[in-house]
Amino acid sequence: MADLVFPVSALAIVLLVITPILTLVSRRALADRKRRGAWADFGDGTAWLWLVLPVALPLGWLLSAAVSQLLPWSALAACRLEHVGAACVDGLLLVLLTAGLVMLARRRGDDSTAPLRRQTGTPLSRRVDALSGGLPALRRWPVWVVDGDDLPAAFTFGIRRPILAVRADFAAAAFAEGDPERLRAALLHEAAHARKRDVLRLAALRAALWLNPAGRWLTADAERWRDAREAACDREAVALGADPLALAQSLVRAAVRPIRPGIATLCPHDRATLRLRVALLVGGGHRASAPRRGLGLALLAVGLILIAPHVGGEGLLDHFHHTIESWTGHG
Repeated sequence: MADLVFPVSALAIVLLVITPILTLVSRRALADRKRRGAWADFGDGTAWLWLVLPVALPLGWLLSAAVSQLLPWSALAACRLEHVGAACVDGLLLVLLTAGLVMLARRRGDDSTAPLRRQTGTPLSRRVDALSGGLPALRRWPVWVVDGDDLPAAFTFGIRRPILAVRADFAAAAFAEGDPERLRAALLHEAAHARKRDVLRLAALRAALWLNPAGRWLTADAERWRDAREAACDREAVALGADPLALAQSLVRAAVRPIRPGIATLCPHDRATLRLRVALLVGGGHRASAPRRGLGLALLAVGLILIAPHVGGEGLLDHFHHTIESWTGHG
């Protein structure tokens, strides 16, 4: 049991002290973005990064440092001092506990779309294949026609490999009413989700909020990011060739079905957001804003922090380990 003191203490400090502090920093940064940017701009990668960093950054550094200190040439100095002649498993337990916590959070963030009843070889699925095959933006992604009254009209699922899906009755109605442009616009919206790996980002966001003891402080911003991401995909779909009015029609048609937590869907069940998105499309507000700088630099900084333990940055964790051993008398 003594070997658990250090890993449990390290995780407690990270989750109960450092993570809430970083969460307050993120709230401040996100509030500034809301004041300065357009509503749809909040759905970009920078806002998403601020939402997940309070957990991902300290846990990532902790796991990276613990792994680094397990290497034979980089063993914990505290182990050499306090466990002379005995095996020191503190670092290994820290790796296992941290990795296990991350895997548990990942399971919480996974999508819940399987199993889906896919149509293959039917006249409707062939028509959808022909329509999607004629659009360069859709050729990269598999397009499924699926059955299910509880499914959204169109959605993207799959963390490892995004798949675009359209509900059979939604596709059939578009063809029957002589308006395939409506279906084309919906699929281009989903292609925008697939291009940015939004299902993966949604899973990571849910996992980060679940792990964060102060996650409720970011819940409203996370919902805003999801809604803004849908609006951002609207304008990306228009840039890919979707007709704005046809896409607005698709949103209205799709709004009658509830949303599922593990997918990126065409239209969430939120009438206020629906009205705003339709107004942006009809009024021409779908045009993209100028790209923002800073996301690349932020990702570079995160990468440097995560690799720092492997280039001589283990001292902080080593000092913490030694302090905990001294305080608890387990040295």
